[in-house]
Amino acid sequence: MALKIAVLIMAAGASRRMKGIKQLMPWKDSNFLVETIKTVQKSDATSVNVVLGSNADLIASTCQLTEMNINV
Repeated sequence: MALKIAVLIMAAGASRRMKGIKQLMPWKDSNFLVETIKTVQKSDATSVNVVLGSNADLIASTCQLTEMNINV
């Protein structure tokens, strides 16, 4: 029986100490959240969930999270 592994990416912070939205900060070829998701997708995870809070609509649309399970 294969293990089912779920990943929960906690990305709901308000980024009060940052000078912008932390999840959308430039990182490698895109932004911090997208690069985190790409890394997780290379794993054996059977499900990837992203928890968003502040700026959820902007983050979801910018990162094109339509195929993810997004919790606000």
